[in-house]
Amino acid sequence: MRIDIGSVVTWNSAAGQLLGVVSKIRLDLNAADAVVPWITIERWDTGTKVTLCGTDQYIKQMKLKVVEMELEEEYELVSSDGTVIDTYTVRS
Repeated sequence: MRIDIGSVVTWNSAAGQLLGVVSKIRLDLNAADAVVPWITIERWDTGTKVTLCGTDQYIKQMKLKVVEMELEEEYELVSSDGTVIDTYTVRS
């Protein structure tokens, strides 16, 4: 599984099944003085950040998965006097 900055992920925790966006990945020491990846995720529900160990064993334990999502944004077409003429949706 490939996890990149900007990936939408889901994982299990004591708070239940959570969803968020990966905002940072860094290499740093763990408690055993081994260099491991650390994944920082911004939760969608609260906006708080969570940092998880990025080792294969921990990712499997937390049931972390990359979610393929189609994001939609709605825009308004506005005239010069500020009147909304129409709306349209962009999918990415």
